[in-house]
Amino acid sequence: KNYRYSMVFQSSALFNSLTVGENVGLWLREKRVCKENRIREIIHQKLSQVGLEGKEDLQTSELSGGMKKRVAIARSLAMNPDLILYDEPTAELDPINTDELANTILRLKETTKNTTVIVTHDLNFALYVSDRIAMIHDGSIVEVGSPNEIKASRNPIVKGFIFTTTKGIKGD
Repeated sequence: KNYRYSMVFQSSALFNSLTVGENVGLWLREKRVCKENRIREIIHQKLSQVGLEGKEDLQTSELSGGMKKRVAIARSLAMNPDLILYDEPTAELDPINTDELANTILRLKETTKNTTVIVTHDLNFALYVSDRIAMIHDGSIVEVGSPNEIKASRNPIVKGFIFTTTKGIKGD
């Protein structure tokens, strides 16, 4: 099987010289996957999936940070990937945009058949959107489990990450 994956970069990696729609349709046009009218349909569909319907003609400079992340996700979805890799998707986002992004990812989880792998330091985000979490320390996986299993971990490294004084959360 031809396995396809896409990447959503921390910086969104949008092309400033292209409109939102052109960014989303870039891979489809470069690879000549389908005819132009079908590409426009896919662009509209993918932008709708991330809550940005009707934004095809905006310039990237007109977008908020959260909108840029969602355009990057739409561009990733346009490839019809089996796997989407997210690199620190909440970097540079305020709590409201982080929530919006989390809910976008959760909706996509319900409506698409792809696997999502997220690399993040944002524990609350990870606990909210994940089915499984792998915690890495010093280059090795130290714990794997559901969000509830991770929260209940007895591993001192995991506990040290979850229960921090800066978050105002104290462990036992």
